[in-house]
Parts: sequence; C-alpha cells; structure tokens
Amino acid sequence: MALQYNQNTKWIGFGALRSGAPIIPVGISGSEAFEHSGAIFKRSKVTVTIGQPFSFSKGEGKLTRDQLTQSADQIVERIAELLPKEYRGVYGESDSIKGNTGVVSGSKAGI
Repeated sequence: MALQYNQNTKWIGFGALRSGAPIIPVGISGSEAFEHSGAIFKRSKVTVTIGQPFSFSKGEGKLTRDQLTQSADQIVERIAELLPKEYRGVYGESDSIKGNTGVVSGSKAGI
C-alpha cells in the first residue's frame, strides 16, 4: 500500500511541534500480504525499517497551517525514505528521497 496524503495528514506533526519530542520514523512493507492471505498461519515476509530519530524546534504560540503542513511533509518523507520505491506513493517522486538513507537498524522476519 502506497503512502497517501490527505487533509488530516497535516496533524501528524502537531504533537512533535508542540512538545519538541523526537520522532522515530518507521517504514513497514509487506504487511498487505496478511490482508489477502485468508489464512491465519500463512508465512509472509514483512520488513520493518527504523530510521534516525529527529525533532522539530518546540513551537510556541499558535501553530500555523503552513507549519503543520511542512512538519507533516518532513515526517512522511522520512518514512518514505525507509520504504521500497513502490510503497512511496506521492512521496516517491520527491527530490529529497535518495533511497534507504538514515537507517539505524532493519529487521526482516518471516511471520
């Protein structure tokens, strides 16, 4: 399933902007196999990739729509960097996406 942007996506950065708390991007691919398998115990390969933590400066006062949109874009772009190209959706065409950059650790497991 590819990343998609919708009108609610801008709110994903709200808590991080308000608190200054670190964000740990996580990319998960292969989980769609569970949807279509129909079997509870079918083995499927799921990849979980954890990126470098990052944070925004703590926002003071009222946050603008532009701040919310920019923070959401940055968060989703960091997640997209961790995914295979076919999962990146509208973020697969971004100039800032260079491939699996910023990866701290990755895990591949047959479940």
